[in-house]
This record gives sequence, structure tokens and C-alpha cells, in this order.
Amino acid sequence: MILRKLIRAADLLLLALFVAAAAVIWLAAPSAGGHTVVIRAGGRVYGEYPLDADRVVEIREDGHYNRIVIESGRVYMDDANCPDRLCVRMGGTDGTSVIACVPNRVIVEYDAQSDLDAVSQ
Repeated sequence: MILRKLIRAADLLLLALFVAAAAVIWLAAPSAGGHTVVIRAGGRVYGEYPLDADRVVEIREDGHYNRIVIESGRVYMDDANCPDRLCVRMGGTDGTSVIACVPNRVIVEYDAQSDLDAVSQ
């Protein structure tokens, strides 16, 4: 019983961190034209993809499944086998916010580093 409450508290803390990260990225990021998104799965970088190239990225790890679609400068979670499918219902983003599938440990985030590279050049 105590472990169940601890897990719920940890899940809520993790979700709050994701929301805070999304808010920071949203406030700090300029328009996303030509920029990239970074997809993380299981705590490591799965791949980095430009927003100006349409593609479908499928992640299958440890029994989890997520399908991420990048098209027309937008990215969205098209499908996932997580229990609540909140990540699918989050809708699309032009790369200025974070899409997170907490149960499957998949995060799609805007790469703010590409902005810093563009400014420094």
C-alpha cells in the first residue's frame, strides 16, 4: 500500500517536471521553421529529426510502442500502446512544446540547441 502511494507521488512529480520543461521550452523557443525535434526513449536519445522533412518514427522497446509523425513542420504522437493514450490526445506541435508518453518513457522535445547554433553563426 505504501509502495503504491510512493509510485503515484513519483509519477506526479515526473509529470510536473515534464510540464515545467514544456513551459520553459515554449517560452524560450522561437518559431520552429527548419528546426529539429529530439526523441528520447527509455532515458536515452532515440533520434534527432528535422521538422522540414516528413517522416514516421516507430519506437518498439521493452514491449512499448509509439508512432511519431513529422509532417508539414509539425510533430505529433499518432499511436501508442500506453494505457491512457494521453500522448496521442495531446495533439500536434510545431516543435515549441514537449510531447510525453510517461508510461512508455518516450519524450519528443524541441531542440533549442539548433537555435543557439543558428544565432552563433
